Amino acid sequence: MKVRQLSDALAITHGEGKVNQLLTVISHWTKKLFDSPETEYITSNEKDMKSLYFLRELKIIELAENAGQATAKLTKEGKDLYWDFLGKGYYGSSKGFG
Repeated sequence: MKVRQLSDALAITHGEGKVNQLLTVISHWTKKLFDSPETEYITSNEKDMKSLYFLRELKIIELAENAGQATAKLTKEGKDLYWDFLGKGYYGSSKGFG
């Protein structure tokens, strides 16, 4: 998945006004998961879960839940999206994403 495709889809489903906010959340989480040991993230935090459910709906992550904890891993699409975010300067840029 490319950032442009995601941005277009988010504009249709959530409205133009929310695209940048959602891209910020998505780029944050793709980087967090990519940088995590074994590229997986384990949490039981409810705030995290809300974001992770959203990413799962977008097919950016796989989410396994067990005994009150969830383990998130990037899908192939999520990894491709990470590399596209990186290539477009979303991480460590002045755009405010990531």
